[in-house]
Amino acid sequence: MKRLIKSELYKAITYIEEHIEIYINPTEKEFNNILKDSPFNNTIDLRGMLLRDGTLYIWDSEIPHNGMIGMGGIPNGIHLTISKKLLIIYLISEVDLLYFKEAFVNTTSLYNFIGKEVSVYINCNIYNAKKYDVYGKINTVNDIINIEDEENLKTAKRLIKSDFYDSRDPGSDFIEVFKNPNNVEVDKVRNSNAYKSLNGLITPTNDIFIWRGDLLPEQLNIGTINVNSGLLFSFFPDWIFNANAQYDFLMVYNMLQMRKALLTVIGDMTKTITITGTTDTDHVGDFNFDNWTSMDDYYTANYTEVIE
Repeated sequence: MKRLIKSELYKAITYIEEHIEIYINPTEKEFNNILKDSPFNNTIDLRGMLLRDGTLYIWDSEIPHNGMIGMGGIPNGIHLTISKKLLIIYLISEVDLLYFKEAFVNTTSLYNFIGKEVSVYINCNIYNAKKYDVYGKINTVNDIINIEDEENLKTAKRLIKSDFYDSRDPGSDFIEVFKNPNNVEVDKVRNSNAYKSLNGLITPTNDIFIWRGDLLPEQLNIGTINVNSGLLFSFFPDWIFNANAQYDFLMVYNMLQMRKALLTVIGDMTKTITITGTTDTDHVGDFNFDNWTSMDDYYTANYTEVIE
């Protein structure tokens, strides 16, 4: 018998004396539950927040986006009003064309509820987002995914700021740590040691830090990074994730899924994966997988809800 998947409930809040649930990267069932169980009878549409890496938060449409940022503590991103027939998109000023395209390419959970042929309406006025001419040619989600405005996409790529975090000089070596790195920064870290290895940390807030692989986590001592809080990992030549007795397999899997787009930049998805140090009591030893696909297959076989 398959075990029931734990609901990806992000948080529950009280709004006008009503219980409101916020889901992260929701399943089709969770989309439908929000509509079905709406205490305000909002059965047609719901609200969502889509981040650049594809992470999606959803909740009852009674609560406006800015209200949920404050009350629910969700990060700001692309504001969505989601229904089966129309996707309304409110862009904030931080969203350029590349951010916009990447968010819809990276997300998967949004398509648990709507198809990529659903009609879209884009609003740039409310939050003073930059208007691109190509927006006038977009009619469906597929049009967003297939944006080919090469000039503006290249400009957006050039404007991405390096998220350099901190550096130290333990002994005679200069150490750099990057937060949510791009591919150039990943290559820089790999090339900083003879083994071309790297170590990293996924924090409880889902930021990713990386540093050279020949420097152990306990040697890091950089800035405010707490290496004892979060999911440690290394890539050389394969993946090793250390839950450090903080998370069970399901939590580790969900953390990896949320940051899969960035982890794809950091390492090779075809390499083997070891997950160690979990809190699972019904599993002896490490979790070992041939690659990311086999890990997904294990999750489906053991944690997906069986619907008769």
